[in-house]
Amino acid sequence: MGTAAAVGARRALNAVNLKSFYFLLSPAGQAHLSALAEMKIDAASHLQVASRLSGEVGAERAHALLETTLLRRRAAGKFSRAAEMYFTREALQQASSEAISKYRTRRFTNAGFVQLADLGCGIGGDALALAESAEVVSVDWDPLRLSMAHENVRAYGHAERFRPLQADLLELSPLPVEALFADPGRRDEYGRRIFSVHKYRPPLAFLDGWRERVPHQAVKIGPGVAYDELPPE
Repeated sequence: MGTAAAVGARRALNAVNLKSFYFLLSPAGQAHLSALAEMKIDAASHLQVASRLSGEVGAERAHALLETTLLRRRAAGKFSRAAEMYFTREALQQASSEAISKYRTRRFTNAGFVQLADLGCGIGGDALALAESAEVVSVDWDPLRLSMAHENVRAYGHAERFRPLQADLLELSPLPVEALFADPGRRDEYGRRIFSVHKYRPPLAFLDGWRERVPHQAVKIGPGVAYDELPPE
């Protein structure tokens, strides 16, 4: 989701905020994450672990540590390096799997593109693959997701080809790239799936304004869209 419209609602759902995320990156945060990764945390032990951590680092940081640990375990089926990555619940649910991202990357690579834009990059599920062989400008409005994307691309060893850009896509002029991948928001502020491409954030028609400058485009759309809403070409 690259626009500002739903950021407030999204942040209300997140257990990790930007301040606690920076703590996770600190030596103390990394030490706690390493220790938690070795622990069995289930419904019976969760409250006890949370209480102990709150006493050591405070409730907000404890929540971020536990949430990151649990989301990393949940993400193992999507990402081979999930144990080194960072997520929010919503962003993990929306992120493409590593296998799908690598497939898309091969399409761009085989076409010879080496300068790409990743619009609505989220936590970098596509950028981590796209940056294997191209310079990638990754755009998102949310500074937390953009910061997570940078760390996630770093986990795959491609940070030197990742260029984060915090911006509202609807206010952004076409970037000087050879091709783009766009992953528009496809759920409303209540989490309900959006089926019309005209109501995506940004809407599919928004990318028409980029086509003169960036004619080579790939767009992720959801299931159940009306085919007559898609451009004939």
